Amino acid sequence: MSETDSTSETGSLLPETEEREEESEVVDPRRRRRRRVVKTLIILSVSVLVITLTLAGVVGYYAYKFDHNVKRIPNVFAVVPGEHRPAKPAGKAGKAENFILVGTDSRAPTQTTGTGGNPNGVSPIGQRSDTLMLVHLPADGKAAYLVSIPRDSWVPIPGHGNDKINAALAFGGPRLLRQTIEQLTGVHVDHYLEVDFAGFKSMTDAVGGVDVTVPADSYDSANHVQWHAGKQHLDGTTGLQYVRQRYGLAGGDFDRIKHQHQFLQALMSKAGSGSLLTDPLSLKNFLQAFTKSISVDSGLSGAKLLSLARKLRGLGSGAHYYTVPVTGTGKEGSASVVYLDAAEGPKLWAAMKSDSLGSYVLPPPLYGPG
Repeated sequence: MSETDSTSETGSLLPETEEREEESEVVDPRRRRRRRVVKTLIILSVSVLVITLTLAGVVGYYAYKFDHNVKRIPNVFAVVPGEHRPAKPAGKAGKAENFILVGTDSRAPTQTTGTGGNPNGVSPIGQRSDTLMLVHLPADGKAAYLVSIPRDSWVPIPGHGNDKINAALAFGGPRLLRQTIEQLTGVHVDHYLEVDFAGFKSMTDAVGGVDVTVPADSYDSANHVQWHAGKQHLDGTTGLQYVRQRYGLAGGDFDRIKHQHQFLQALMSKAGSGSLLTDPLSLKNFLQAFTKSISVDSGLSGAKLLSLARKLRGLGSGAHYYTVPVTGTGKEGSASVVYLDAAEGPKLWAAMKSDSLGSYVLPPPLYGPG
């Protein structure tokens, strides 16, 4: 090999070596940056996990601590002779849950339980049953459906003939109300939950109040409150006035149900927000108010109640509010009553039984949406 060739070969190698060194210098900073990004992501993931577990632990601790506040109602699901309860659906639909949600008003000035019955001692919180809903939690856990049944609905009550559905609570307490609803709907009920409206005040204040959009101007002559259409921020006191209003509403009790739907949705959304979960004092006040305001069937354990609350808390905008279809209002004797739609109602209950409310289309209501 000639000197020229050797020099030529050596000369051709040097630039290649220098190029590799330059590439190494370029690649290393990039690798270092990637490592930093990966480390940062790992640290963030671990931090989020720790915070999540801590918050879950705080919620669980408070729920355990305040569980003794919850009143347990015995015999809600005791079967009386001759009673035939609806069967739990087979398959996936059987994994869905249905529970009765009753809103009582222990501070209301007048009884609201219907036309008869014993007004004393039939409800652990208060005999004045004011709101009635059948709540459906689908098997997939992605939504919740709250179906209001007007308190003046004229229905058959086992052993008592036809009466307002609220009278069932006065006649025979939660057990008879459960039996009445199962007989009316054909839906298997899993649990019973009763909430005192008075507790809404403390719960609302614990989350810093809620925002609702008042649909129209109205004057509540009973409480001397003027409501103006538009967005309103409600604290505990004004929130209670809003859900209690029964006078000055164009749609009467149907508008009152809409107010209650609005308020519940706003409260659920606020209770599920991060601001409450990261404020231990507010969380403590909320859970304390909640547990002091509820009564449940004796089969609903503290762990199950916490699981149920978590499901509802996480839904907020995923909750759907219906009112059972009706054909109108009328009189039965001196009592003003609501007549349920015998054609459309069964379609709604069938969709609930088959866990297909997501595809059910509610017919246009007689008294406006909601």
